[in-house]
Amino acid sequence: MKINSYMINTRELESLAVSPEIPILGDVASIKQMGDKLLVNVNFHDLAIAEEIEYLISSRYPSIKVEVLEKTSPKAVQPNASVKKNINNIILVSFGKSGAGQVPTAVNLALAMAANGAKVGMLDADIFHSEQVSLFKTQQEPASGDTAMLPCVVHGIEGRAVDFQSDEQHGDEHNTARIVDALLRLLNETLWGSSFITAGGTKKPYLDYLFVNISSEADDIERSLAEKIPITGAVITITSSDTELGDASRTARIFEQLDIDTLGIIENADTHGDKRHKPEGASVAYQNGKYIAEKLHLPFLGTVPFDKTSKCGSDSAQSLIVSHSEHSLSQHYRAIAQKIAIAIAHKPNNVSNAFATIAIERG
Repeated sequence: MKINSYMINTRELESLAVSPEIPILGDVASIKQMGDKLLVNVNFHDLAIAEEIEYLISSRYPSIKVEVLEKTSPKAVQPNASVKKNINNIILVSFGKSGAGQVPTAVNLALAMAANGAKVGMLDADIFHSEQVSLFKTQQEPASGDTAMLPCVVHGIEGRAVDFQSDEQHGDEHNTARIVDALLRLLNETLWGSSFITAGGTKKPYLDYLFVNISSEADDIERSLAEKIPITGAVITITSSDTELGDASRTARIFEQLDIDTLGIIENADTHGDKRHKPEGASVAYQNGKYIAEKLHLPFLGTVPFDKTSKCGSDSAQSLIVSHSEHSLSQHYRAIAQKIAIAIAHKPNNVSNAFATIAIERG
């Protein structure tokens, strides 16, 4: 196509296919020409994809300077939910009753997102697996700001964690309300994004993504929390257990009833575990996650190999993405995090003008 006075048909560029997950660039990015410069605003953070977009456009128009900017925006949430003013997107990560290998999933996804340049936080809402050390429960309590609590900062991501004793985990409706109240306080009163403000900067603090992990074993807490916070999308993580289809189906049904988009299913797969759903002749890498995702008509985000050598419950594994970015486990998480970011970028923008603090109900 010939360039006339450097006027480029941006609509043509918006139809570019970047990858299987991005068949149409315009679905996740906007393109604007400013003189001899072409600005491409991509609605998520991923350096590799940004470089690919720049290469594809520069190959077509070598005379034009291409600048690719990565920036998220608040996306649509469930009806009647108000987006938090300093958190663009909240991602709920729900894991099954076994808990094996699944507690660190949200942390590793958050680390993978942060490795791509996003401002990321995590609210660790798991109260059923206290034997698995939380990355944020081990940190010294941060000081409070003038009007809000400051988050812990670990490996470049912000976080807070609940810390209930085991005798408080199982209880009646009053305990559920109290736990949800505590979680909402952490969500509302933490100055999320404060660690990303540079010295002398004037920008307001914000996060691109906040991950909230919770066990589906606490289904009353999970439902109550999901009803009260604006959720851009939910992720269901499972293992190879034969009970996971029922657990995942029940969790997906809760999200559907609340009009929360389920972004997909992740499997923490025991590489030596049960293969009861493996088709005859399939490779040993085939796991139950794809089978369950197909049964529930949900996207399959990927499998994370889990065995004794990965030590997924340890702090060392949680920081593996930081310390060994080329490790195969790190690459699995990066690939899944990329799919989640792209899925969110495909969603329509949130048009609500209500940026109220999430209300805490008191009995």
